[in-house]
Amino acid sequence: MATVIKNQNPNTVLGKVTDSNGRPLANLKVAIYDVDMREWQPLAETFTNREGKYELQWTHDQLSGRSKKEADIAKSQISFSRKKQ
Repeated sequence: MATVIKNQNPNTVLGKVTDSNGRPLANLKVAIYDVDMREWQPLAETFTNREGKYELQWTHDQLSGRSKKEADIAKSQISFSRKKQ
């Protein structure tokens, strides 16, 4: 009988979100996805901290598709603009 061992080691994506002047942006939602031809599969999401930093983790077990060994990662963040009054 064969034993299947799945890769449970987490992969980590780190980053920092800043505005055009280099100031950190806090409380922005950041998400990472495994991108295939027809869909974006969500892997993890979080919010930036006071310094605009975020950390996300995902495992290979989250990947879908036949014999999927690699992820094509895309990051998404919600941005905003302020109107001058």
